[in-house]
Amino acid sequence: MAKIWKVTYKNTYGPQNQYSYTETKFYYTEKEMLKVLKKLTDTEGTIEVFESDKQKLSIDGYLDSLKREVQLGSLLEVADEKSVLHSKFIEILSKSKVEKIIKNDILKEWDFLPKTDDAELKKFFAKYRNQFLLGVTDTVKWYHTLLCIYNYAMITDHAEIEYRYDRSKGEYVKSLKVITPVTETQVANFIAAKDQIKKEKALAKKLAKKNDA
Repeated sequence: MAKIWKVTYKNTYGPQNQYSYTETKFYYTEKEMLKVLKKLTDTEGTIEVFESDKQKLSIDGYLDSLKREVQLGSLLEVADEKSVLHSKFIEILSKSKVEKIIKNDILKEWDFLPKTDDAELKKFFAKYRNQFLLGVTDTVKWYHTLLCIYNYAMITDHAEIEYRYDRSKGEYVKSLKVITPVTETQVANFIAAKDQIKKEKALAKKLAKKNDA
């Protein structure tokens, strides 16, 4: 029997979210509901699940349960080496000077990310590409950890397309606007991390052949 989720939660608005009102919405897929729950600034509320038996859960309880499921699944399915890398990734990111609200959003999304789903991992690292490559730290250790989890091909400026009106042409012209320029240190340490990973893979391959002989 299909499930229906009835979610009652507090919706906030105004300066510093000082005003609020209670809202109730129905969702027909868990994925659709989760998208909304992860964006809530206040998770006080309830979830009622309608199927053969009716359940009533707190939003916090549901999210904690889901987080535990994801973490347990990752621990069971992700190799020990990857688990260590994931821990390093979170440790460095948590201690970085990334703006608190952005950092919290990233860490919250990471908590619910299925670490064995390549498609979801690709979306996550594509979404935060500029933040991870240019905004966390520029150490070789960070780039080594990052690239071992997701292999970014290169490091470049964070640039966005913008359209400016060209009076001489009488039309809007497309151009690239650099938002965050890449530094020489970032490029050098990114390349150093890539070289280090290549050497590690070559050594591992050599040792594997030796053990098979």
